[in-house]
Amino acid sequence: MFIDKIRNTIYFLLSYFFILLNFFVKIRFQELETRNIGHFSKSIEVYLSEVELGIQKKYKLDFWIRNKRVANKYLLKQLKKHLNIINPKIFLGFLYYLKKKKFNKLIIPYKHPSTYIEKEWHLVDSKLFKNLDQWHFYDNRKVLIKTKPKIILPEKDKKFFNNILIKELKTTSTKKIVLFYGRDPIYRKLQYNSRNIDTMNYRNTDVNTYKISIENISKKGYIPIRIGRNVEKKLLPNTKNFFDYSNSEIASDEMDLYLCSICEFGIFDHGGLNSLPCLFRKPLALVNITHLREIKNRSDGTTPLIIFKKIFSTKLNRVLNFSEYESFRVYQNMLDSDFEKNNLKLIDNTPDEILDLTLEAEKKFNLKEDYDISQEEKEIQMEAKKILGKLNYGDLTKIDIGHKFLLKNINLIK
Repeated sequence: MFIDKIRNTIYFLLSYFFILLNFFVKIRFQELETRNIGHFSKSIEVYLSEVELGIQKKYKLDFWIRNKRVANKYLLKQLKKHLNIINPKIFLGFLYYLKKKKFNKLIIPYKHPSTYIEKEWHLVDSKLFKNLDQWHFYDNRKVLIKTKPKIILPEKDKKFFNNILIKELKTTSTKKIVLFYGRDPIYRKLQYNSRNIDTMNYRNTDVNTYKISIENISKKGYIPIRIGRNVEKKLLPNTKNFFDYSNSEIASDEMDLYLCSICEFGIFDHGGLNSLPCLFRKPLALVNITHLREIKNRSDGTTPLIIFKKIFSTKLNRVLNFSEYESFRVYQNMLDSDFEKNNLKLIDNTPDEILDLTLEAEKKFNLKEDYDISQEEKEIQMEAKKILGKLNYGDLTKIDIGHKFLLKNINLIK
């Protein structure tokens, strides 16, 4: 208690010192959530893009306080070119004090997740969700497609990484790379030191459901690479030019970023690593997305294609259709136990569904002349978006649900 009083007294004196200083020079603070890759990649890119467009104002004495844990040290190094990043000792506690006491003049107006704890999309009904203001990961103003990447890797680094990759791939070119990423079950175990806690395992993907997609994309002349580290599941597709980077000796923070910067596109899932390719404006197709509301949050131009897990109600003995997601309050289920408690079972995307999306992505993202959507598929897509529009899921002009997925699961829109 005595130590807390001393600490709070120091924070109090510091805060008023900085308030007085603000009459002469602007100085502000904010947390840079380096502990999770999804929290200090895309969200910061959105913030910096808003600065470029004049939506946000950045000052020379804006200081970002990182966490003790850093999910990607190479990304942190690149961000230091754009932000004043300081050590968490003393200052992180001071920042929490400023937020608690609402000294807003000393806080960078970055939409930090902690500000939205009580306004998260899984806590509000569809009426509030319609105009819900959310943290900076969600590019509501669609600034990323209006700006160029802020993270530009040094030429020296790119040449070094490229030589390593060429040697590992036993090839002369690193063009036409397609990345495949599936959140591995070991991720949460490592994050919580194997403690038996209620988790979000529903966000994981069995990477072996990617096998036929990898084999087919390989036949088209691409180099399929599995990305992500700390994995326990092996992936062994029947193709020679597949590279299991996740289990390779060259896996590193640097190479994670480099691969995302040079890929043609990616097939990713729920995991936080899906926030890296957008730093370089590389398009993604997302699979195994659980919550239908995610489509609103992803309709920013960085994720032009998406397909969802199906949700089976044991009470109704059938799969829920899209129009039932809100009435069944599926959005409130955030833990594995929530789904179980509410008699809901999740059905992962099948290998064939992922293959259909992969082939559609390859044509759509490369503007292929044979990217031809049938009239029936167009009408089904329109009907699906009409349903989602009535649920207040926003402007979906920048994203499509996989056309073949909808065609083969027509019951989802009935």
